[in-house]
Amino acid sequence: LFSVCPSRWEGLPVACLEAMASGRAVVATAVDGIPDAVLPGETGLLVPAEDAGALATAMSALLADPALRERLGRRGEAVARERFAWPIVAGRYLEVLAEAATGR
Repeated sequence: LFSVCPSRWEGLPVACLEAMASGRAVVATAVDGIPDAVLPGETGLLVPAEDAGALATAMSALLADPALRERLGRRGEAVARERFAWPIVAGRYLEVLAEAATGR
């Protein structure tokens, strides 16, 4: 139905991105790199880290609302493919490395 990513810390949230690319809505904690991928109310629901009550509320909201799950899942799939496909991410890494090599 949806994926839950209750991380305390996270760089590039690969598990969230995999779920999004599969068309699943995501409930995740708003830590580190997760809000760059999981856009609140657009591709998933974000909750504070270490807040079990907020996590349960968000999960309950997705369980109770199939239309919301579907909307978040569709948009999440599009965002994952548009912004986080491996060729795009690899290109960004190459840009960062090139800038570092030239001292910019």
